Amino acid sequence: MPQPIPQDVAEPDAPLTGKAKYGKRVTAAEMDKRVDTVVRLLVEGHRRRGILEYISDHTDWEIGRAMVDYYIAKATAVLESEAKGSRRYFMGQARARYHRVFHEALKAGNHSAAVRAQRELDKLTRIVPSPQSGAGEGTPTDPPPQTDARTISADTVQVRLRIIAELVQVAEERAAAKGQTPG
Repeated sequence: MPQPIPQDVAEPDAPLTGKAKYGKRVTAAEMDKRVDTVVRLLVEGHRRRGILEYISDHTDWEIGRAMVDYYIAKATAVLESEAKGSRRYFMGQARARYHRVFHEALKAGNHSAAVRAQRELDKLTRIVPSPQSGAGEGTPTDPPPQTDARTISADTVQVRLRIIAELVQVAEERAAAKGQTPG
């Protein structure tokens, strides 16, 4: 039978290597392992109650609910930090793919695919607002909308990446049909 998590704990904002009233002192390395464990649990979809149960059933941490909340807050900060970096990475990756599609489409003589790739690249970089933004098609002289590039949803990025993959495949098939090698 799982033991309940004790209610009395050190202050949640105590130093990471602080000593709980009833527990042993943990090193910074051990604290990082614990936060990584909570990150994994959050990624797996566990909520606070599930994390509390996991810690009670599967660890010897001897911590209370407030310290678990502290770990959850630290793990959430880790995930948010990774998401910011990932967004920039995926945006850069998407831009590079659009540039490749554009280049391959022109090389294969597929001007309509090149135009589509350029339109998507313009939307991605906010040079020309997308029709969904309600700002109309815009012109090259219009200033870009005042929105943050981080507002692009993961679904939008995934759809655009699928379109890019299809365009790359078409460009490669056409190049292969002409006996050329893409790249």
